[in-house]
Amino acid sequence: MDEKIESITFNEQEDSYDVTLHVIGFEGANDQPYNFIRMVIRIPGRENNTGYYDVISYKNHLPDKVKNSI
Repeated sequence: MDEKIESITFNEQEDSYDVTLHVIGFEGANDQPYNFIRMVIRIPGRENNTGYYDVISYKNHLPDKVKNSI
């Protein structure tokens, strides 16, 4: 729902760019953030269904407020 690009770095070895994204996901229009996702994608990468990129890293974690209420 809410995203930002944290960094873009050129990977000389792969002749591509590594893009680090941070996304905050929500469940419902007025709810607290449901999870935080941080991922690194490599562009261009191998061809897949949605384009040419590879997911290098994907981390999903719940915010502390949600953890404490479970």
